[in-house]
Amino acid sequence: MLRPNVFFYGMSGSGKDTGSDFLKNIYKYRKVRIADTIKRIICEKENLTMDELEVQKRTNPYLRELHHDVGDYLDSMNGTMNRIGQIIKLTSLDFQYFTDEEKESMNIFVCDVREKKEAEEFLKDGWIGICLSRKTSETSNHRTDISMFDNGQLDELKEKYPDQVYVVDNQDYSPYKLKQEILHIINNTEF
Repeated sequence: MLRPNVFFYGMSGSGKDTGSDFLKNIYKYRKVRIADTIKRIICEKENLTMDELEVQKRTNPYLRELHHDVGDYLDSMNGTMNRIGQIIKLTSLDFQYFTDEEKESMNIFVCDVREKKEAEEFLKDGWIGICLSRKTSETSNHRTDISMFDNGQLDELKEKYPDQVYVVDNQDYSPYKLKQEILHIINNTEF
């Protein structure tokens, strides 16, 4: 069954990967990351597996800074927005081995939206956004680490796309409660 395409927005540690795993395991959504290109470059440069990078990036400031530097370099050539366009059109390398028929029946979610312009591209294409509000200990002033909950941009998106933007105040949620909230949104979204 085709369900709405979904993206998760939230700061590092807000529950995006946890929520994404629910969609992947329950509804067989295909998980795609905007930052896959960045992460692959870092993994190759530092000789890390993706799992090692995921663990170490939260505790190793060098890896976090490298993530920002590589992302900024790609963005200087419009890399992130180009990647988002390719994800929406199913032309990114993530989909290269799928037939057109398989793509048409694919449920997709993006688990790492971090900025308003990224969210808006998906919303313009009819995706729904699940925004996780859990506060974390982000200390960087990098543009991707500034919360749309704090700067008013999320309110702007909710006003412009009222039937597509869902806020989950998961500050005190257990994984079970987060799962129930996400499933409620997916099951009650008109598509």
